[in-house]
Amino acid sequence: MASTLLKAIANEIIIERTAQHDLESFGWVIIYALYMNTLSKLKHRDPLHKAMRTERHYLFRAVSASTLLARRSD
Repeated sequence: MASTLLKAIANEIIIERTAQHDLESFGWVIIYALYMNTLSKLKHRDPLHKAMRTERHYLFRAVSASTLLARRSD
């Protein structure tokens, strides 16, 4: 989800969704797909597999919009 949409959700503000939001969201989908594709090709014992899995969880798993936004801003 686009960062401005995450900010709006976190602050309980209603904003109009734009093509820019859709484009940024699509970019996050592509990044997620790249993580999943790379992880599927790495052996579980490979140190890179663990590092990428940890980073993927950090970027894409969150209990709230504000947490997800803060993690992606790091």
